[in-house]
Order: sequence, then C-alpha cells, then structure tokens
Amino acid sequence: MSRLRLRIKSAVGRFVGPGLGRRMILAVLLLISAVSNATAAPKRVLILHSLSQVGSPWSEFSARFVRQLVQQWSDAVDLYEITLFSERNSDAIDDDHLREYIVKLFTRGAPDLIVPIGPPAVRFVQRNRADLFPSAPVLNTAAGERYTLRDADANETSVATRANWSELIQNSLQLLPKTRSVAVVLGNSPIEQSRIEIMHRAYAPYMDRIELIWWNELTVEEMLKRAAAMPPNSVIHYYGVATDGAGVPQGSQRVLNLLHAVATAPIFGGLDLNLGNGIVGGPLLSIQQLSERAVSAAIRILGGERPQDVRVSPVEGGVPTYDDRELRRWNISDARLPPGSIILFREPTFWSEHRWTVLTALAIFLAQAAMIGLLLFERRRRRLAETASRRRFIELTQMNRSLTVSTMSSSIAHDLNQPLGAILNNAGAAEMLLKRDPPDIAQVQDILADIRKDD
Repeated sequence: MSRLRLRIKSAVGRFVGPGLGRRMILAVLLLISAVSNATAAPKRVLILHSLSQVGSPWSEFSARFVRQLVQQWSDAVDLYEITLFSERNSDAIDDDHLREYIVKLFTRGAPDLIVPIGPPAVRFVQRNRADLFPSAPVLNTAAGERYTLRDADANETSVATRANWSELIQNSLQLLPKTRSVAVVLGNSPIEQSRIEIMHRAYAPYMDRIELIWWNELTVEEMLKRAAAMPPNSVIHYYGVATDGAGVPQGSQRVLNLLHAVATAPIFGGLDLNLGNGIVGGPLLSIQQLSERAVSAAIRILGGERPQDVRVSPVEGGVPTYDDRELRRWNISDARLPPGSIILFREPTFWSEHRWTVLTALAIFLAQAAMIGLLLFERRRRRLAETASRRRFIELTQMNRSLTVSTMSSSIAHDLNQPLGAILNNAGAAEMLLKRDPPDIAQVQDILADIRKDD
C-alpha cells in the first residue's frame, strides 16, 4: 500500500502545472487503475499434498484447510494444489521433474505462501528449499514435530502435531486391563516405515504384559483374515494404511471400515476422524483444531506477518472421547473411562427420545382424570342432594298429611261436639221434666224430637 501511495503521489506531482484540470483527470484515472490492479491481484498459495488427496490420512485436513482459508481470507485466493504420488514407494526419489514443474507454474514470481500438508510434502519442501522460492514463506502443516523441529529460516513456520503414543497405549490397557496381544496396523510406505522405530520405543515399557504383532508388511486381505481370527484378550491399534505390504495404495478410512466389519477384537486409534467409523476412542487428535490453527497462521502470513513471528503450539490429543456403540459392543464399562470423558453416539433411551411426548400424554391423562374426578364428585353431590331433597319432600308430605288429618279431626270433632252437646243437654232436661209431679210429657216429647234431630 505504501508503494501505491508513492506511485500516486509521483504521478500527481508530474501532472501539476499547465492544463491542471486535464491532468488532474488523468491522475484520478491513474489512481483508479492502480487501486483496481492492487485489489484485483489474488494471493497465490501453493498447496503440496502428501501421497494423495483421496484416502490419505491428511485428505480431510486438506479439504478443511482449503475451505476455511477461502472463507476467512477477505480477498481472492489463487490456489495451486499438487500431490506427491512418488512418495508412496521410495524415500529417495528424484525431485527434479516435480521441482521444475512447480517452478514453471510460477514464472511470474514466487507464490505468496507455500503450504506442505503431511510429512512427505514437508520433507519434499525441505529437500528442495533452495530451489523452490527460498524467499517465499512456508507453513508446514499436519506433520509431527520430528519433521518440523529443525533450524528453520525466517520464512518458515509450522503447525505441527504431537502424537503421544504412550497415552494411546495406556488408554486401551486401562479400558481392557486383561489385554495380552496387540496388533499394530500400519502401512508400509517409506513415511509409515519411519514411524516404526518411534512406536517400538513407545511400546517398550509394556512388553512385559503384552505381545506386540506388526501388520505393516501384510496386504489388506491378510490383515482382514487375521482381524477375523483375533485371540481372546487382544486389541487392534490402528494408525492408518496409506500403502499396504504389497505396495498397493489404500484409503486409510476404507481399510478401517473393512477391519471393523470382520474384527473379533476392539480397534483403537488416535484421530477423531475415525471416531464413529470403527474405533473405540480415547485422547484423539482433532483434525478440526489442526485446520483452524493452520488457517489462522496462513491468514497472518498472507496479511504481512513474518513466518518466524507466527508461532503456533502443536496440536495434541484432546479430552478422551469414546463411541458408545463400541463400548457396548466390547462390554467396556463407563466406570473404566478416564474422568471427564466424553461419550458420543449414545443411543437415546425411550425416555430421552420421547420425554416430551410422554409428559404431554401424562399431562392430558392427569387433566382428564381430574375432570372425571370432578364430574364424579359433582355427580355424588347431586345424588346426595337429590336424596336429601326426596327425604325432605317425603317429610313435608307426611307433615302435610298429619296437618290435614289434624285439621280434619278438629273439624270433625267440632262438628260432632255441637250435636252431641245438645243431645246431652236435652237428655238432662228430659230427665228433669220426667221427675216432676206430674211429668211434663209434652215438653219431654219436644225434647226427644230435638234429640232425634241432633242425632
């Protein structure tokens, strides 16, 4: 940008003078052209893939790195991707043709960034650094520290991995303490053979309790036969197969899938990419974390920082993570897992899967039960009320009848008392008249007539 400002300032200075208006217009056009050229030029990034972009241990990392770099870099990126197929079969290869091809790709100048992905690509760039744009910044990625820890120049930095083989071995022995036999599945390419000595040292402290069997010189077919006939108390440690013992290129994930289909022993590995595809789990190295750190470093370098100032800590195994399906398949109790472990792919229980459906149905059932109970209560109250009302009606009817009878009795008594009293009085008067001397027969006859009338 400072060079751009200097060019613009120089152009404007030359045009100040006679015909200022016309020259100012030309200066503005020059400015627009310069800015357009400056913003239109994309950053050129050379990506060197190890072995193959399809099936190699670094293919998933490559895909994520490219995708995230294009998404996160604010301007255009021009990607040049080259695969080192020759690293499959020989460590001492002739680099001349590939080096010449890369140089011809960049006849207009060195790339803005070189990104070797995986140990073979890192070693290729290191061998040919003097001829492959020595002033261009290099970002080594997806390779162990033993490939990247060297006297790097100011234009080189790394986002490395730190594999803790002993931790992976301890993890499988902690989950299956009765293990007596360990089959180590590894490819036979030169880069894979270079790991064997390091892994021998990692397994050495455990040789008094386990038998170690190496499968790196076997073909995939032979590996499958042995996996299908594993003895009891045995496990498989899977570290990827790029090229089998017959020199045939293989897809690392494909081989794992084939082994998982026939294996009679649990399979352990060190990459999170393999979790959910056959391995039990453990302290796995995260490809996502590796790609995020690599992209962050690449953006800083493309933004103008010196590679020697971009220091990124190596990516190590993370929190122990396990596949619940494999744990149950091999009868590994959760109690044996390290504290704080993460368990994925746990099949949901009926309660966890249908909890809200059950709660909703239960709420509806309780509401209906409450409604039915309320209706039954109201029905009982109504029946009790009806019974009480009926009883009161009967009592009232009886009271009315009693009152009616009493009233009628009083009326009848009143109606009877009057003539009976008159009869009694007339009988008394007749007796008195008969006692006279002489008796008054005429009046007695009148009184008898009254008595007959009253009766």
